[in-house]
Amino acid sequence: FAADSKAVKTATDVVGTEYEEAVTALTALGVVTGYEDGTYQPEKTVTRAEMAVLIISELGLADSATGAKSSFP
Repeated sequence: FAADSKAVKTATDVVGTEYEEAVTALTALGVVTGYEDGTYQPEKTVTRAEMAVLIISELGLADSATGAKSSFP
């Protein structure tokens, strides 16, 4: 058993807040990554697209959904 050598980078806007522990854990598990600017924006409403990504990823369907076309008009 070896400790993971990858350090989890906590989003800059959650350090020292009530969200830090949860966001750090979810980031370490690969569930969330935050935004490209290094923030997590915990007070922001999750968009439909963001929720879809979370659900598809956690169900293990990401590979199936990549490049998929919708049959809806």
